[in-house]
Amino acid sequence: MSVSRDKRKGLPKISIVNDRCRATAELSRDLQLYAIPPSFIVPLAEVYRSVTERLEVLRILQHTLPKVLAKNVEDQKSAVLQQLQKQGLVTYAKLLVSCGHGETGVIIKERIADYVSHFFLRLIYSQSEEWRHWFLNRELELFRLRFHSLSAEGVTNFLEEYGLWFTPISDEEKKSMMHNLLTSTANMSQADVATTTFFKVPYIDVLDLISDRKVYMSGGYAFIPFKDITSVFCTLFKNHLCRALEELSVSDVDEVKSDERFQPLISHAEWFLHKTNNSGETVVAEEDLDALSQVSFPPCMRQLHESIRKTHHAKHGARLQYGLFLKGIGLPLEESIKFWKTELTKIMTREKFQKEYLYSIRHNYGQEGRRVSYTPYSCAKILSETIGIGDCHGCPFKHNSAQILKNRFESYGIPPSDLQIIMNLVFEGQYQLACSKYFEIIHSSALEKVICDPNEFFKQSQKIRCNYEEKMKENYGRNGNIKCVKTDKDLVAVTISESDNSEGDNSK
Repeated sequence: MSVSRDKRKGLPKISIVNDRCRATAELSRDLQLYAIPPSFIVPLAEVYRSVTERLEVLRILQHTLPKVLAKNVEDQKSAVLQQLQKQGLVTYAKLLVSCGHGETGVIIKERIADYVSHFFLRLIYSQSEEWRHWFLNRELELFRLRFHSLSAEGVTNFLEEYGLWFTPISDEEKKSMMHNLLTSTANMSQADVATTTFFKVPYIDVLDLISDRKVYMSGGYAFIPFKDITSVFCTLFKNHLCRALEELSVSDVDEVKSDERFQPLISHAEWFLHKTNNSGETVVAEEDLDALSQVSFPPCMRQLHESIRKTHHAKHGARLQYGLFLKGIGLPLEESIKFWKTELTKIMTREKFQKEYLYSIRHNYGQEGRRVSYTPYSCAKILSETIGIGDCHGCPFKHNSAQILKNRFESYGIPPSDLQIIMNLVFEGQYQLACSKYFEIIHSSALEKVICDPNEFFKQSQKIRCNYEEKMKENYGRNGNIKCVKTDKDLVAVTISESDNSEGDNSK
């Protein structure tokens, strides 16, 4: 991969060259701030391998670190290293524990993989705010763990590489100021001070530590323990990467996307992020929701979806109930934001949406606040909700009037005889049985147990439809693409020829 800079904008331009790797001076250190785009040549196969491996590393960081968050950095690094070794990610296992120096051929190869994969994913994930946020956080976590592995020599080399004059003090200096270091450095015992490397840093570079009274100061310098110097560089790395992501333009991304050799890798990177951030078993796109609402949503969620599409508005309770359901069926956070933004900004400004609604959407996915990933509502939870005037959430079987419910199901195409069975169950207060009966009617399939969760309704519906699609493939052959459509009354299979894309309807 060769990377050059647009002289007018200073933005990285990436192209693939099928050739052998050539290491440059940019690869003289194990750990990088990734300040300069790579200027060497990399075989296409190596780009694919390094990018897919890095994606897996970032996924491991996302899923492993929260489990050891209360422990120290060594525990975190050990947990991540164990997962890297388990997955056979040898390159990143070595880089994670690298002390920061050495220039053997193997090390150079690993640095190239690290460098190339970072810049490729930086470009791909610069396309949206949500992608940038995810990539920034994962790369920051990786940088923090790797920086913590650096030896004193490795840190010194890193400082020199980037012209940062943070000088480690000698053992003699430490002994002479032991009392001051012990009394002025936060959360450190005498044994900690004796075994920790301290750095002499201009006070202007660490004003946050000084204002919190966490370090010893003398003669215009702050004396910072290694654990805090890590924090300083993490902030530096975060600020640099944040600026770099924001500076990338749409044209830079489009230029790479236009190269057909990139297409499979770009598609994989985009799909990977959707899959990684999604708690469901499938990935659903925003544009799928209208069709899915008609064939696989339970009445409570179909009612919500239709109301939001019609009024472009939903109160807090409705947004919470529907938003968590969408998360549960596999709608990624980015697609969820797209859905709500599309609807709500039809009656409000984008600024108001960003200020008053975006946070709560991200909060549902565990990306804000305490970062708890909330689960969708069960039927019991929905039935217990207090529904007020103008609310569109809750359980239609319980909270809608009999006439409204009857009119709605008639519009869905439920036959009168079946509708009467449903209404009888509603009158008896058997709301979940009524919902289960509705499921059996529209799917022409008996349930093994009563529906007790809207997401279970969706899951079972999709399972039935996937089974039907497989039967259609067997009946009509596997040479064409099969698109299975379920209306409220009939199942229809549409076969699309790969050669001419002509359509033919084949009724059940």
